[in-house]
Amino acid sequence: MRKRGRPAHTGESSRVAKIRVGIDAHMLGDRSGGNETYYSGIINALNPPEDMEIIILVPRSFSGSFKNGLKTVRFRHDNVLLRYLLDIPHIVRRYGLDIIHTQYFLPPFTCPAKRIVTIADICFMHLSGIFSLKDLIPQKLLIPVAAKRSDRVVTVSYYSRNDIAGTFHVSPEKIDVTYDAPTAVIPDDSAEEMVDGPYLLTIGNIQPRKNLVRLFRAFRSFRKRTRWEGKLVVIGKKDYNAERIMSKAGNGIIFTGYVSNETRESLIRNACAFIYPSLFEGFGLPPVEAMIHGIPTAVSNVTSLPEVVGDGALLFDPLSVPGISDSIEKLITDGELRKSLSEKGRIAASRFSWEQSAEKLVEIYRRTYEND
Repeated sequence: MRKRGRPAHTGESSRVAKIRVGIDAHMLGDRSGGNETYYSGIINALNPPEDMEIIILVPRSFSGSFKNGLKTVRFRHDNVLLRYLLDIPHIVRRYGLDIIHTQYFLPPFTCPAKRIVTIADICFMHLSGIFSLKDLIPQKLLIPVAAKRSDRVVTVSYYSRNDIAGTFHVSPEKIDVTYDAPTAVIPDDSAEEMVDGPYLLTIGNIQPRKNLVRLFRAFRSFRKRTRWEGKLVVIGKKDYNAERIMSKAGNGIIFTGYVSNETRESLIRNACAFIYPSLFEGFGLPPVEAMIHGIPTAVSNVTSLPEVVGDGALLFDPLSVPGISDSIEKLITDGELRKSLSEKGRIAASRFSWEQSAEKLVEIYRRTYEND
């Protein structure tokens, strides 16, 4: 029986038809942080079986390639609305896709393919005040629909799985988890050139969700209390309300802006410690990237972060400036704790790999295809 979305092909009846999957990877190259990292990591790790063909849908500006040689098809439009309403349905029909895998939003219901959507988190449902209206309105209108109307939902932690299921009244059996993972990167020599002396590191786009203003206050309190002369380094591009957030920084804080993967890796490996005070995460990859190298790490005790770090990192209340400051002091000054976190952090971070997540994603595609 021919699956929906597939046109007839000469000779196809004489052999087993391949399952054709299209992955919407419009975020590649947009410096969006976690979303770009997730798709780059999992796509490069994909190893589709002989009876499956995976096509990667990329932006017009994309000039790279994938380690596994997967075929790419470029979108004709950069506008998100035109991409979903025109480009994706056209590509589904042209290439006879059985499954289209998008991010957060769904193509029109008339699109002739089964639909899988990745929803990493639904922070907008809980902390709507930290989003611009331009971002908030389409998320509130369209993501609940995507969760309910898709054939399957993919997310990045069991915390997010339960949150999506409970908030949108979707069966958890419909939601699959494919974890993020650290990517092996050869570092450059940037750290010594960019920062003189020891430093505490944090990573994340500069926006309210990352809770940087409280971190700045906690860092100042720690330095005043201990006379520590090191710096706080913030890696991440400017995002919503960035200028207001950066104006609260004060002395001893360095903003690198967006950096290459090689520079990011150099700054991680040379950090004295890593701190992650985020208010909300679907996964939270930066702490894992630090832990895998034995960097003593502390993270917020909310949302997905306890699940992700296990016993490999110190936990603190992200709303408590004294609590954050106390955690910084422990990370920097407590030698026994630093040694313990270094060892446990490596073990906890080693649980995650792109290969495991990619294998699971292929299984999700097969189950979706076979479940008519």
